[in-house]
Amino acid sequence: MSDKVLAEADQVFRFLQTKQSGAINVMKKLIIFLMQYLSRRPVTAPLFAQLISKFSHLQNYSTHANDQDNQLKEGTPTLAPETQTAKQDMDQGKVDVKQLMASLKPSELLEAADEYYKSERHNPYFLQKPFASPFETPEILINFAKVVQGIDLFNGAKVLDFGVGSCWSSRFLNQMGCEVYALDVSKTALEIGEESLRIFPPVGDNIPPIHFMRFDGENIELPDSTIDRVVCLDALHHVHNPGRVLEEMSRVLTPHGIAGFSEPGPNHSCSDQSQYEMRNYKVIENDIEIEEIWNAAVDFGFEKIDISVHSIDPFWLDLQSFDDFMTGGTSGIEDAVRRGLSNRRLFFLRKSVESVSDSRTPRNLSATVTANIEQKTISERERFCVSAVVLNTGSGIWRPSGTDIGAVNLGVTLFTANGQLIDNRFLRVATVEQIDPERKRYDLTFELPQLEVGQYQIELDMVSEDVAWFEVLGSKPCLIEGLEVRRG
Repeated sequence: MSDKVLAEADQVFRFLQTKQSGAINVMKKLIIFLMQYLSRRPVTAPLFAQLISKFSHLQNYSTHANDQDNQLKEGTPTLAPETQTAKQDMDQGKVDVKQLMASLKPSELLEAADEYYKSERHNPYFLQKPFASPFETPEILINFAKVVQGIDLFNGAKVLDFGVGSCWSSRFLNQMGCEVYALDVSKTALEIGEESLRIFPPVGDNIPPIHFMRFDGENIELPDSTIDRVVCLDALHHVHNPGRVLEEMSRVLTPHGIAGFSEPGPNHSCSDQSQYEMRNYKVIENDIEIEEIWNAAVDFGFEKIDISVHSIDPFWLDLQSFDDFMTGGTSGIEDAVRRGLSNRRLFFLRKSVESVSDSRTPRNLSATVTANIEQKTISERERFCVSAVVLNTGSGIWRPSGTDIGAVNLGVTLFTANGQLIDNRFLRVATVEQIDPERKRYDLTFELPQLEVGQYQIELDMVSEDVAWFEVLGSKPCLIEGLEVRRG
């Protein structure tokens, strides 16, 4: 077995050591990892013995496995195991992250990041992420989903994906209809991202582009106020200058922009995994202190911070406890959430206290439509003339008709006299000429397309194109019945 594989296995062991209770669980999952790493070849006894011989803390685990799992079976509380070797490592050679940041030149950190990706250039893990391992996938996806939820993302948004690594998150954001600016210090990482985009292209038409951009560690090469949202997934704690990064994020964000972060917690640098990374790879594993970040963010123009309170790990209840929880009981869930948040921070920096949304997102869209057709019986050579009044009763700003995503139009659906659908795209009537946040009333007069002889009814509803019909969001459409077209 190569030293590279052994090093990777040791990292996984230390990660599992913090996540699993009981030595047998750790060993089983370590074997599964090795099988995946070695292209699912079986992990033979000699191969595993070689692994054990390399690391004394694994020898300790192997020796005491049965004793620890017997304790668990008997119901004895057991903390995540910590071996004597690991304790000695921490006591004798602990890396102080602040001293490391001061001792390394920015150029060294940038070079180290690219060298890391170069050394792993052909590791399939980066193309498989976030689905490379069933152990890490749930946490990665939950954190990603929470960030997307918190930044109030919308179709067509311009998103800066900061510190993208292999760019899996950029692909996901792009699939959701965002124009993505994938930013990383590593040229090789961005090349992996471009390769992944070729292998897994987005599905659908009119998908906006992904722009792969190299970050020099100081400046984001984008104009002021051009980015709607920033996504930062486990990247801020790697930078040597978090204040400068926050300043640049604020500069490129629009006045109502939001930056969403998923980062480790205030004791991150002390974990075994962080110590291993800093000792061996010239990488910063900084602690995330929310108070320090917020103090810096205020100086750079952010007006509000929101911190997510959620649980990564599921909290399992039996049926009786669940019923008790749903009727007001706590069942210990608050303590579980606190434990889950001990080393995870999801937070959102907002450029404006005021929350402003437009019709590219369904949030805050509602309308009242009233309409009248004075002459409901016409000849086949005539057309129905409609007078309508549209009121914007929500707080969302309506985008102009003619724009691609989120253009607000009055949609007319055609039915037979007994309510059978004929055409749900019978007519679109342009409503908004230009964005006007203060305007709430629109008066419209228009003719329906010529109809064949028969009896009809029409329904009028507002529609945000490629987003939603307002009826789906709770608004009541306007129905006009009794329309008749006669011969002659």
